[in-house]
Amino acid sequence: IEGKYVRFDKQLDGDTVDRSFGVPATTRDLIRRICESGWLYRKISAFNAHWSTSKSIGLVGQGLITGLQAELIEYFKLVAVLQSHVADDQLNLSKQESIEQSDTDADYQQHRQGLTLRRLLVWVQEPIARLR
Repeated sequence: IEGKYVRFDKQLDGDTVDRSFGVPATTRDLIRRICESGWLYRKISAFNAHWSTSKSIGLVGQGLITGLQAELIEYFKLVAVLQSHVADDQLNLSKQESIEQSDTDADYQQHRQGLTLRRLLVWVQEPIARLR
């Protein structure tokens, strides 16, 4: 993940949040834990790219490459779902600005919160465990 606040640090071999932005330590930790999925993706993709063209890995190696590729496909599916949630959140935010909702509508209030860092961490915990 490369962005305005999060950057890959080659020395640390991981993603970090620039401290100059004043992001609290707990938020930086959440972001670091979420970014582990991207780090694992990069490592597994590099491994697959290196060994998938090798003729010397044998059947067991080919099976490993195939299994890892299947996990990466599942990871891509998760990323697509998360992108869909973000798009829905943006659409709902624009609707919220034009339509006033009741404070007693609990479903609306919960959905209005959108995809938070904590919710994102919950979404990526299982894929991180599988990619490890």
